[in-house]
Amino acid sequence: MVTVQSEPSNPFVVITNENQYGDALHKLFQEFIFTENGLGGVVRVCRNVEYENYLQLFLLVATKQHFAQPTRFFTPEELSYLILRAHQQDQTETPKGKKKSTLAPIKVENEEGNNSNSDALTRNESERIWELLGPILRALRYQKQWLELFNSRLIMGFMNRETSQRILLRCPKAHFLLRFSDSNPGMLTISYRANEESNDKIIKHYLIKDEDIAKKTVSDFLRSRSELQYILQSLNGSDLELTPGALPNLGIVPLGDCWVMREARILSKELALGRYFKQRNSELKDEDYDDF
Repeated sequence: MVTVQSEPSNPFVVITNENQYGDALHKLFQEFIFTENGLGGVVRVCRNVEYENYLQLFLLVATKQHFAQPTRFFTPEELSYLILRAHQQDQTETPKGKKKSTLAPIKVENEEGNNSNSDALTRNESERIWELLGPILRALRYQKQWLELFNSRLIMGFMNRETSQRILLRCPKAHFLLRFSDSNPGMLTISYRANEESNDKIIKHYLIKDEDIAKKTVSDFLRSRSELQYILQSLNGSDLELTPGALPNLGIVPLGDCWVMREARILSKELALGRYFKQRNSELKDEDYDDF
């Protein structure tokens, strides 16, 4: 037997099924960020700017994008959302039957624990981000429609309930957006302007459940809901030759075949999702069906 010397490699994880992808990516990220390039030498904190850069890198890997020409990256607002999550206790959209936790600043306990410096993250604080991010990256990696909708920016990504409500309050009825649930990692939430405003609840939020898409795609489920007519598409900065100051703070302006507001482009559901529908109207068989 001959021993061949080689340089140490970067850490790697072998997975046997797709369900392990999020955890594997999480472990690699933590090892790479909080040690000296994964080769030993513990680093207690990581600057936010550096941390955000690596989040972008891991997103591109998980979503199979070209590094030189990405079509979808984390927006500054999404990165701020994730960093804020790290510095606070979990903010939840609690399902029925579960106790809701409250947002509160994290206290410094010891040098191994949480960090009071808002410009840097500890490993423990990073864990809070990956509790949410890991299942989402797994879904983006292995669920084709999730990947298509995310890369085309029809999933607006990380956004809390209050932000979605603020945006949708400026829209007419039947407008909606898709965002990642921050209480049910790896699931999607529909936030929409309700057609019927009951009990002063103008903006509603619906968690897309497994049974909703058991026999249809996300797009086909959205297509089946008559109360959802216009979808918001995230802007990526290079999308429009408009500076933020060029758009009115509380206005929606026309642009070609759509409308644009400060945070998003507004498209008809059929125009935005048409290419993703699994079964088109022209393909439906004409049989003697009854109306509802």
